[in-house]
Amino acid sequence: MARIAVLGVGDGGQGGEGVPEPIRELASPGVEPVLVELKGSAFPGTPEGRAIAERAYVAAGIEAARAGCDAILVNTVGDYGLAALRAQVPVPVVGCGEAAVRAAQARGGVQGGGFAIVTLWPPRMGFIYRHVLADAGAQDDCRAIRFLSRDEDLETLHQGGDPISEFMTCGFAPMQEVRRVCEATLAETGADALITGCTCMAGMLPILEGWGLPVVEPMRAGWRAAEALARR
Repeated sequence: MARIAVLGVGDGGQGGEGVPEPIRELASPGVEPVLVELKGSAFPGTPEGRAIAERAYVAAGIEAARAGCDAILVNTVGDYGLAALRAQVPVPVVGCGEAAVRAAQARGGVQGGGFAIVTLWPPRMGFIYRHVLADAGAQDDCRAIRFLSRDEDLETLHQGGDPISEFMTCGFAPMQEVRRVCEATLAETGADALITGCTCMAGMLPILEGWGLPVVEPMRAGWRAAEALARR
């Protein structure tokens, strides 16, 4: 039985219990996802918060490797601590952000139209995506980053009815806005694929695919990549 450590439940900042449903649904027979708690992490809404989150992910990954896991999934689009973990543990480490980028690049081929990112987070958090794109060497392939919320929306996050949390619910009205932005982004950029910009957007995938949108969902992309490496 191959065991893959899943670092955290996703990026929504709401916590949660157990292995995320998309991973449980995708896990192959003979592969066990093992949720690893992130201790002392912080919301990565600023560079300082990102640095704290990185330390938490690295510590959790090292613990998972010592516990005998065969691979590690950094379950966040931000790929916090990915490079540090790869340098410090003897098992494969996959970041959901990097995995999504590679999957989106593969959709376009050598001369494709690249990809765009659509995220429920506001422009203030754009530095997270710039980090991921730079680390993946994919800046030139990203045609646009579209933000569904405003910077001031972070001040009311999880206070009930706030715009960002409404997107996370995948309700009818917020999903119509997501659809509008996705369709406009494809039309404006000519991108071959859209990456959802947070693992907390994983629940949107069936809806977006039902509308015929070419979406790469990072949590699922990361799990598939981790499974492939764990089986080697």
